[in-house]
Amino acid sequence: MKLVTFTTIFILILVFLFPAMLALGIRNIPAADQGPLGGTEKIYGTKLITQTFVSADDNLSGIGLSFKNPNLINKDDINFTLMREGIIRNLVINGGSIPDGGFIKFLFEPINGMKNKKFTFSLSAPTATEDKALEVFYSSDSLSYVTFHKVNNKAELIGKVYSHWLYKLSKDIIFFIFYMIITAGLAILLLFHWKKI
Repeated sequence: MKLVTFTTIFILILVFLFPAMLALGIRNIPAADQGPLGGTEKIYGTKLITQTFVSADDNLSGIGLSFKNPNLINKDDINFTLMREGIIRNLVINGGSIPDGGFIKFLFEPINGMKNKKFTFSLSAPTATEDKALEVFYSSDSLSYVTFHKVNNKAELIGKVYSHWLYKLSKDIIFFIFYMIITAGLAILLLFHWKKI
């Protein structure tokens, strides 16, 4: 019976506390889900691809984008530039490190106090040629991107993790009911076992 008790306690801890423990290691959180991937646009030569957005939260710390690079055909440098009344951040990443369909995060030093402020970022690859160009995915009429924000308050982050977790569970009612029955069953089994001791 000790094994049953230990196993039940372990499963309950795993179910309820493990997400919080994992959340403690998160440094940057996405502001939203990435939009669907539609067409692509090549980045090469003098071509400049730009996107304007409004920061959904403070501590803007990165932009995530999906790229097309079949067989790692592109090995040129990709320039990422973030602007707001001038250049704020500038990063360079080599196309050889971007897998086909890869989601790449351009992470930079956080920018504080910029919630609801407008920014523009651009992508360029001056040395790339059209036949070996990296391609960035679009979602309808804009780039398919995600903004990332640095985590300052771990307690608030844990709260967001659990609320998002419950939100996702509630979207699939059958799975949610099944999940709650198993969890409640384990809790009842544990309580019943404790009463017998």
